[in-house]
Amino acid sequence: MVVKKILAAAAGALAVTAGLVVAGGSASAAAPDCQTATGYGVVVASAPVKGLSDGTEIGKSQLCRDAAYHYWAFVRFYSPLNASSWGQASLYRFRNGVQVSTIDCGSGNGLVNPGQTRCWTGTLDGLSGGYTFQAVGEVTSSHTGNVYAQGWTPITR
Repeated sequence: MVVKKILAAAAGALAVTAGLVVAGGSASAAAPDCQTATGYGVVVASAPVKGLSDGTEIGKSQLCRDAAYHYWAFVRFYSPLNASSWGQASLYRFRNGVQVSTIDCGSGNGLVNPGQTRCWTGTLDGLSGGYTFQAVGEVTSSHTGNVYAQGWTPITR
């Protein structure tokens, strides 16, 4: 009898929790930071992505790292992009202050297409202490090809 009561209470709590998750599970819910295909990393640096004409903050660009010192760029926009825009994150790697490589979301999960909010690049090795990195996030008009929002982290390790 006690087991039945415990199970009934647990089922009720689960139903309430499920109801809250469904009600609160809108597209506007915040996505986790520093996502990649294999999980999540640590935010090394973050910067707002802002409109170039008015300075409105529309998202954030992040430089991310895992425990093995693999770095990637992650961009997340606060609202889904409109039908005439696409977003991108790029990761720049420097050695002794000179840019030596760049990758973008094409090496990760692909561009941020209309209706989407985030993308990440593939990873670059940063085990050598001589490397520093910078993440850039931007939004481009599909009509003009012009970048209209951008944000970049400091160059850091």
